[in-house]
Amino acid sequence: MIDTAQAPSFESPKLAMWLFLGTEIMFFCGLFSAYYVLRAGATGGNPALWPTREQTHVLPLVGLINTLILLSSSVGLSLALSQLQNGQLSGCVRSLALSLLLGLAFLGIKAWEYSEKFHHGLIPGQIAEAPGPDARRERLLVRGQRVWLDRQRGALESYLAQHEKSTAPEVVDAKEFLALLRDGKKENGDYIRPLTPAEAAEGANALLEKHPELPIRPALPNGNLWASFYFTMTGIHALHLIAGLVLITLVLLRGLFGALDPNRSDFLANTALYWHFVDLVWLFLFPLIYLL
Repeated sequence: MIDTAQAPSFESPKLAMWLFLGTEIMFFCGLFSAYYVLRAGATGGNPALWPTREQTHVLPLVGLINTLILLSSSVGLSLALSQLQNGQLSGCVRSLALSLLLGLAFLGIKAWEYSEKFHHGLIPGQIAEAPGPDARRERLLVRGQRVWLDRQRGALESYLAQHEKSTAPEVVDAKEFLALLRDGKKENGDYIRPLTPAEAAEGANALLEKHPELPIRPALPNGNLWASFYFTMTGIHALHLIAGLVLITLVLLRGLFGALDPNRSDFLANTALYWHFVDLVWLFLFPLIYLL
């Protein structure tokens, strides 16, 4: 017979957390796999058919700062758990407060990044799909075409109104492109038909390459696919982070009201375990979004 007194034990709360994290790992593995498969299928292995960091306004330095912030918050939670188990309740509360503030700082930076994406029109369904060098992508999404073209017209009209009397090359080229957007393709001095999506995208990118100071947005190869994955993956991670912040807040409130017990640290241990998982997911997201 097995001596149950000598058998290894695994506390129910910790076992439940590990089982929950197992399902979360499968979920994120599916998400990462979908990203790689769809990106590979859309680009055919050609990096030129995927938006660059410059085109999508992704700043690796900002991602690195957020990574360091999240790692520091995990260290704070580990320290808080150790301090609680050693009866250092005041130190535990301070470490919890620091981890909470770092988590909020991470969310604040991510919110600023989102606002930058919105400002530059990097919203799924509203990005012009530019054809690549091998002309594999010859279309704009219907809704994206309408929104994108309307914004280019509006931006050029506003720009030209401010430079109405200028004869600078960029102003002249901007006037010609605006005429194309309004009236269509020009042959032998006459406008014969509207621009095709590929022509509008190529024209905007060519104009920006020649005059990058003009206030119009580029058409991006597979831009809507990139934006969909960016907001989906970072958004889901942010939701998990918010859940972790709620857990940290609950533990912190217990500490502030003197309800923490060194002999009952299961809740904080599970909170720290969950937070480390959220941290681990970000370590995969960071190179995927900011470096590749």
